[in-house]
Amino acid sequence: MNATSEQVVWRPKVSPWAIAATVSMAAFIEILDTSVANVALPYIAGGLGASYDDST
Repeated sequence: MNATSEQVVWRPKVSPWAIAATVSMAAFIEILDTSVANVALPYIAGGLGASYDDST
């Protein structure tokens, strides 16, 4: 190899931090959706006249 030749360094096209942020946001939204559904479930069941077991 020549001392003047450049070494090729592979770089990803997308930042790994952007991928990590996207995956983390998706997990957070899933947990938030589950929490909202669990909080709203008794109110929905009460409005429909169903028991808690029937609503789940």
